[in-house]
Amino acid sequence: MIIMLIGFLVITLLIALLTALYKLERSQKNRPRAKMEEYWNGRERRQHQRFKTSLNVTYLLKKAPHNNSNGKTVNLSEGGAQLLLDMKLAVKDLLELEILIPCSTKMRSEDSGAPQENMRARLVGEVVWSKESEEESLGKRFFHAGIRFLNMNEPHKRTLCEYIRTLPSDSAD
Repeated sequence: MIIMLIGFLVITLLIALLTALYKLERSQKNRPRAKMEEYWNGRERRQHQRFKTSLNVTYLLKKAPHNNSNGKTVNLSEGGAQLLLDMKLAVKDLLELEILIPCSTKMRSEDSGAPQENMRARLVGEVVWSKESEEESLGKRFFHAGIRFLNMNEPHKRTLCEYIRTLPSDSAD
């Protein structure tokens, strides 16, 4: 008799537990959820639209000011760039950057109105992320780095923004 009573109590407790779990699951299904995918994959987390463009970059690590290195942009925005480099940079490294910007017919010299061959945007940037690239060339390793531009002076900012405005919208990243 006691065994039957214990069995009955166990079954009753299990039914109560399953009912509570079922109700909890149903209440969460009806609850509106945040749209995290739109935030992480959308433009909301970026201040500036990025454009795929490959430009030559010369950079100088501020902590090693006598060693110029070269790289290329993978994408570019008014606020930063992704670079392809032959060395790994540390997060928070400060760089002096010189981006070689080709002039198109849309970009004219302010003085003469004639097209220029190319322009240089000199900027200071901070490394916000860095990782090894999956690509190799002749056994050489490459690295990607996300750079945030800091304190851009007006002429170089204007040069960069004018170039970005000439990029086709289908190159937006």
